[in-house]
Order: sequence, then C-alpha cells, then structure tokens
Amino acid sequence: MRLLSAFLLTSILAMASCNKKQEALPYVGNADGADSTALNVAVLPTLSCLPVYYAQRMGMFEQAGMSVHLWRYRAQMDVDTSVLRGHVNLAVSDPFRAIRLQSDSLHISALMAMDEPLSLLALKGKRVKQMQQMKEKTVAVCRLSCTDYWCQRMVTENKLELSQIFRPQINDIFLRTDMLNNGMIDAAMLPEPYATWAALEGHKRISRSKPNSICNALWITAFREENNNPHEAQAKTFARVYREAIERMASDAQADTLRAILTSEYGLPPLLTDTIQLPPMPKPRAVNEQEMDSVAAWLREQNRLPKEYSTQKFLTRQIK
Repeated sequence: MRLLSAFLLTSILAMASCNKKQEALPYVGNADGADSTALNVAVLPTLSCLPVYYAQRMGMFEQAGMSVHLWRYRAQMDVDTSVLRGHVNLAVSDPFRAIRLQSDSLHISALMAMDEPLSLLALKGKRVKQMQQMKEKTVAVCRLSCTDYWCQRMVTENKLELSQIFRPQINDIFLRTDMLNNGMIDAAMLPEPYATWAALEGHKRISRSKPNSICNALWITAFREENNNPHEAQAKTFARVYREAIERMASDAQADTLRAILTSEYGLPPLLTDTIQLPPMPKPRAVNEQEMDSVAAWLREQNRLPKEYSTQKFLTRQIK
C-alpha cells in the first residue's frame, strides 16, 4: 500500500507539472526572429539570472553594442529543449544537465559557473526540523539536476536511505513553490528567491547546499560544428556585462529597479519585495576539474553517463 500510494502521488504530481508548463517568449525583438545577429538567451527565475534581467532593463547590453533576446522558462528541462532545438545560443543550466546535453552533433562550452544556493524547505505545520525527520516524506525536485543531487546528498549525509524519501519530479519552479505553499507536498528543493519567500511564509529551511563545492548554475553556449563556436565573442561580451550588472546591483540606488524585476519576472508579491532580504549574489567563476569529475561520477551512479566519458573536453572548451 505504501509503494502504491507513493506511485500514485508521484504520478499526480508529475501530471500537474506537465499541465503547468509555460512556453517561453522573446523578451524583445521581432516575432519572426528577423534579427539574426541577436544573442538568444534562455533564462529562469533564479538568482543567477537576476543580473541578466537587470542588464536588459537598464539597456546595458545595447550600450555594449549587442542585441540580446531573452527567452523565459520556468523549468530547466524546457531550457534544455530550447538548447537542443537551436532556439537559443546561450542558456543558464547546471553542470549535470550541461554534460548530458553534449552529443556528437551538439557541443557545449561553459561560460560562467555560479555557486547559487539551494535549500530544502519542509512544509510548515509538519513539525519537521531536521533531515532525520524526513523519512517517508515527499521532496519535490528536478530529476538529474543540481536539486536532485543535493537532495540525495542531504539524505545520505544524514544517515537516511534514498528509498525512505519520495522524490517526485516537479520541474516548474513556480509550481514547486506553489505546491509547498498549498500543502500538496511535504518539502521542496528551491532556488532563490523562492527559498527565502517560502521561509517567510513559515516553511522550515532544514538544509542548504554547500558553497564552494559544485556550482548550481552554469551559463553555457551551444553550437553544432566542433571547434567552431560562432557565439564565443558575443558570450564574452555577455559575461562582461553580467559582471558589471552585479556591481551596479549592489548599490542601494538600484533597489527600486530590483524590486520591480522581482515582481514582474519572478512573480513575487509587491509587499514581499519591499522587505525580502536575498543572499549575496554569487560571483561568476570558472568550472574546475574536481567538481566536474564529481558531477560525472554522480551521473554514472544514476546510470546516466557512460563509464568511458571524460570531462576533459568539456573543461578545455570553457570560454575564458
């Protein structure tokens, strides 16, 4: 009965996730995509994308001499699909998803890694205060991603068996947050700003990802011809503007602009944006061999990566 109930719950949640899927739309530009020189960028409502929304709103890309079209998604899997179909040239991803996007016909270059925080929040009223109390509870994740990796790591590091935790796949970040707020799941792995929002709603933050370990956000470019990345120059300009945006966002004078972005792009209630205190913006860095080897090892444990796969090609293609 317990297994049947878990199966039914997982199925219902998965269907709900599919039903809530949202198509992305270009932020600016012609609907027919006539501007062939534009850099098409896939973004999510996560902390690592906040500088992109800011730079676009403040005209920083135009000032740098480039045209950027933003394609908004609410689920990493939808971003992956957009990359695979060639709709976007640059995208926010994570190292687990990025490695699996590579193929003989699609090549991936890492641009910037971000130590974006992730949190596991337990439903308020459940009286769950620590990981050991998560036995036989549901934790919503995006499978084979950083949220899945950290959830599994939090479970095993606290002497629990993975079989004791139900991990339904809820890809849509908004939906994952809504389901926690409405008591439809016991817990959720959430990025910022939704983790802080959920905590302000009374949900208990019982574990966090560890900084300086494995990056939870990775900006990538995708191209078809090996050793011929036509977007490398644009990607370098994008990275420069991104870093400048982080510096400008640190000013108190930008608070109103950031509040407006959190309301319009992230869906946070206006009253919440007046008081919410987000964690510091992580600084962009390069991916390193140790973390990518750890990512590859975990994917092999999940039977999602060939044993012979080497991270060296991924590392050598990194844009610097």
